[in-house]
Amino acid sequence: MPSRTNFSPDGRQAPSALLLCLFLPFFLAFSVKIQDNPYNTVNSHSISCPTVDKKFLLKLPVGRPADVVLTGPERTNACEQLQAAVGNCLSLVMDSLTGKIIYTRNIDHRGKRIRITWEGKKLAKAIDDHTITVKVLASKSWETSTDSLLLGGAYMGNNVTGIYRTTFDQPSKRVLVETRQEVNTVNTGTISNYYEKPGEDMLHEVIESYIGGKYSQKSGISDKPAPHSLYYVAAHKAAPSQSGQIYIRSYGYVAPTATSAAQVDSIVFYVKTDNKNELKIRTLFKPPKTP
Repeated sequence: MPSRTNFSPDGRQAPSALLLCLFLPFFLAFSVKIQDNPYNTVNSHSISCPTVDKKFLLKLPVGRPADVVLTGPERTNACEQLQAAVGNCLSLVMDSLTGKIIYTRNIDHRGKRIRITWEGKKLAKAIDDHTITVKVLASKSWETSTDSLLLGGAYMGNNVTGIYRTTFDQPSKRVLVETRQEVNTVNTGTISNYYEKPGEDMLHEVIESYIGGKYSQKSGISDKPAPHSLYYVAAHKAAPSQSGQIYIRSYGYVAPTATSAAQVDSIVFYVKTDNKNELKIRTLFKPPKTP
């Protein structure tokens, strides 16, 4: 869920999202105050996503696609969150060299495949589609590579790279697409676990990027990062829902809720439910005026 005005799972604006459009430019160069919280770990029921070496990959069936790729210092955390999202129907492993994610169907005590969940089907489809490579940069950064605010995830567009060729080097009518997504894994984990839907925000980011790639594959046109994207809005709505809404509260010098950018002293991003205390994600402070 990138630095944008729609902070709810269904793409609608939060009640104070309009304030963000007015205030955020005042808050992007400044000191940050972050509340420590107990929710930034992966749910204890999630299954770890181990890295594997190339010898393991060579044992897989020839041509087995694996085209969801996790990169960055937090890629293991990202993989663990994906594992939590698909539950026990799939087991995920990550290639330690390339970051490619591979899945296997799990079986029950009778030796039968466990029924795959809707979330599992979405992830398996993205992995199995080797005409679209989903690349996810996972870190603890609060900013994207284009210097935008990174609260959870950011849609960074994609590139149409050329004509796809099959294993036998035969041309195909489908073009290759390489997508880009950036995630702050601390925040995706914090938000998902707060709403008791572990891994759901990470799954949303991966599938949102994949769906954007499908749109570009159909049109043959590369896409730009949000908010200048051709396909972001459609991809965001079609992806699995995020775990819950992020709320915005602005503070003025006198009034608890300011009504114009000139009155704003700080902006707070937080999550809340009826049966839990609200949890602050980040506070942004306006930089001091220069003389």
